[in-house]
Amino acid sequence: MKRIIIFPRAGGLDALALLSAVWIAGIQIAAGQNTTFTYQGRLQITGSPANGVYDFTFQAFDAPAGGSSLGGTVQVNGVEVTNGLFTALVDLGSSPFTGPARWLQINSQ
Repeated sequence: MKRIIIFPRAGGLDALALLSAVWIAGIQIAAGQNTTFTYQGRLQITGSPANGVYDFTFQAFDAPAGGSSLGGTVQVNGVEVTNGLFTALVDLGSSPFTGPARWLQINSQ
């Protein structure tokens, strides 16, 4: 948290205007984030880095094995994979992210 110290000038209105501007700017800075995140991964096909365009599915779980699905499956189509590396924008919504650890299952097609 930042601490702001304002030293008013003789008129007093300048300090009020500055304080108002800082307060308004703080509201704009505090705007909420959306639930989309960037996932960067590596895809290998039979042990070799993949190349081409792939479709991926992403799904959140509450345990690394045998856990429960948290929300639905998200499909991300047309992801470019180069030398095995790819980046995908994923939006699982807010329901999986309530605090405890989560695991992401990713499948390619």
